[in-house]
Amino acid sequence: MAFKKPKKPPEEKNIFRIVNKQPVSLEKVLMDQRLSLKSKGLMCLCLITKSDESPFNFAHLIERSNNGRVSVQSSITELKNSGYIQQVVIRRVGKISSYEYLVFEDPSQNPFDPEVWGEIIYVTEEDRECGLLE
Repeated sequence: MAFKKPKKPPEEKNIFRIVNKQPVSLEKVLMDQRLSLKSKGLMCLCLITKSDESPFNFAHLIERSNNGRVSVQSSITELKNSGYIQQVVIRRVGKISSYEYLVFEDPSQNPFDPEVWGEIIYVTEEDRECGLLE
């Protein structure tokens, strides 16, 4: 049986969640020469507008920009490959319950192996409740 890729969720279902609970320092992001100016701007927007009460989604990022969907997606891909964002699919009882982008102020805070940065990680609801994604 071949592995099936998950269906892409609607843009409003891709939730971005900031992992760092400390006051934000943008210096690390802004000085990272691996990132384009566009990706630095997107990352700063994510970190400055962080809120646990009102998580934001992909559609929200597009609304706050005049770059368009493809441009925002390419910045997200760049940030994923650099370790600032990790895409996670959360499963509950064998079914997908949610899609999240975990946003890290610094790639060193990303708990996943750098070899899987840029890839989709599958975790269970129990892993999430145990604090794996905090």
